Amino acid sequence: MTVPARSSTLLLVAAMLAGLALGFAGSTLAYRYRLLTVPGTNLLARMNATLDLTPAQRDQVAEIIHDTRDHSLAMQHNFQRERRRNFLAAYLRIHALLTPAQQAKFDKDFIAPRLRDEAARIERQSGAPPESAAAPAAIPAPAAS
Repeated sequence: MTVPARSSTLLLVAAMLAGLALGFAGSTLAYRYRLLTVPGTNLLARMNATLDLTPAQRDQVAEIIHDTRDHSLAMQHNFQRERRRNFLAAYLRIHALLTPAQQAKFDKDFIAPRLRDEAARIERQSGAPPESAAAPAAIPAPAAS
């Protein structure tokens, strides 16, 4: 390496380190003086500080946030359960169309073991696929754009 190339490399490394140090210092100061907020900070505390809520308003807002969070979690849980049932129904319908040799390959190459185990457990318990799996509800077509 020649001397000019070496000094250019050292200058570049020094500039990068200076940039990192300035960025770190700048972001630290921005968070300290609340020019930036930490993601995930308490929404109610931020609203209270920004909007100067009365105690009654703060209680009502807290209740609304709590109710909304509970409702959203319930919706998420229901969606996950219905999604799982839909995949299970599709698995069982496809599996029924295949020959035994195809079923073995299908199970091995295309189906997650947990889904396969769940389908086998349901079939053992009831002797037949669940009603929702045998005839899944129609999925609405997407709206035309």
